[in-house]
Amino acid sequence: MDTGASTRFDNWYSYSDLTVGQDGLLYAQSSRTIRVYDPVSLSLQRTVTLPFSINGQSQVYRGIAVDATGDIYAASWREQIHRFDSGGNVEASVTVPEPEPFFGSFTDIDLSDDGRVVLGTYWGYLVQMDDDFTD
Repeated sequence: MDTGASTRFDNWYSYSDLTVGQDGLLYAQSSRTIRVYDPVSLSLQRTVTLPFSINGQSQVYRGIAVDATGDIYAASWREQIHRFDSGGNVEASVTVPEPEPFFGSFTDIDLSDDGRVVLGTYWGYLVQMDDDFTD
């Protein structure tokens, strides 16, 4: 795939987000379901299902990022960020307060190599914090 040519790796699902995790695997998100692929062979490695609700609130996951240990970070439409272990179990959650009207819900999430979580909102705001959801 290093030639720029495209390769179809899944004929059955529509994905809202794709990311290469810091663990080197390809993660494909379709709603609450994440399929994990080997990026070279494109073989399915495992499937992870994120919870429908957390602390009594239904979740609309908008984007995912994955760290070197396979922990999954998910941005939710409700200004929430969640960290799951590689099996989809909730490890931590935080709700980011809206600093002003029209802050917007999260639409994307990424991780830096130095442990920063970076999120983008629908209205163009950028949020940064440590991967333990502080600072």
